[in-house]
Amino acid sequence: MECKNNLKNIALALHNYASSNGGNFPPAYTVDNNGKRLHSWRTLILAHLDRRDLYDRIDFSKPWDDLSNAEILKSRVRTYTCPMDDGADNLTTYQAIVSPGSFFPDAKSRNISAFTDGMGQTLMVVEVCHNDAVPWMCPQDTDEQSFLTQASNELSPHDGGYNVSYADGSIGFLNKSVAPQILRALISVAENDVLTGNEF
Repeated sequence: MECKNNLKNIALALHNYASSNGGNFPPAYTVDNNGKRLHSWRTLILAHLDRRDLYDRIDFSKPWDDLSNAEILKSRVRTYTCPMDDGADNLTTYQAIVSPGSFFPDAKSRNISAFTDGMGQTLMVVEVCHNDAVPWMCPQDTDEQSFLTQASNELSPHDGGYNVSYADGSIGFLNKSVAPQILRALISVAENDVLTGNEF
């Protein structure tokens, strides 16, 4: 239940971010003038998770792992920590699926108007296996192929599957038996692959 509550709070923070930015959700990561990744979407929504105390101390002009951000990197953000995790306090298994047709395409923002498949049928944030956890500040997530591979893996975050949040803010549990074509449809924001809900 706590894990689902974490995902719910993350989903609400993403929507609050969009409400404050003209309907634009955060990019998967920010980049500098040379295209080098700087900060994760998880860092960008901190102020909407009631962690402005951390947000205001981050130097967004420097990379997430720069010495100027070292103290923040050590910090534990409870919302980003699944209670089943037994790793370092600053690691997270809550990740975006970064692919051209997904909720988080790359360094570009996705506007709420882009979701033509129905936001309740588009994945927003997913859990990954514990051994794929990353520091919550790290601008690294999963991608479509990696997620599809995990979905059929014996090492799932929870017994039989994993928790996910959808673009409308709702939370669900995906069983490991869900077919790859269904998962691809859930990842896509605009392929007219509307599902009935019985598939998963």
